[in-house]
Amino acid sequence: MICLVQSLYTGFADGLTGFVTKPYREAKTDGAAGFAKGFAKGSVELFSKPGAAMFGLMAYPAMGIYKSIKKGNLNPTERKIVEAQIELGDYMLQSFPASPAEIEMVLSRFNTLS
Repeated sequence: MICLVQSLYTGFADGLTGFVTKPYREAKTDGAAGFAKGFAKGSVELFSKPGAAMFGLMAYPAMGIYKSIKKGNLNPTERKIVEAQIELGDYMLQSFPASPAEIEMVLSRFNTLS
């Protein structure tokens, strides 16, 4: 639930702040043409990011329901494979815990992709 609220907040915040920050950033690098380009990008994001965040409120729970239903319909072999993958993941987490620096590196790389 927290992830849904955070996603909604981030979508709205990014859309609203991008409307102001995109033209500024683009103008710093490309002057007046950059301002126009940034204004166009910011205007599009003003509507697209909050819209995507609202769709996420429906999509995330729907994906969870879908996965729950799909997991219930596995044949015995598929079920054993999923259980083995979960066991392997638990073993890897316990045997090779990530350091805070590694976690921060992964999160920062992930954030640069979005």
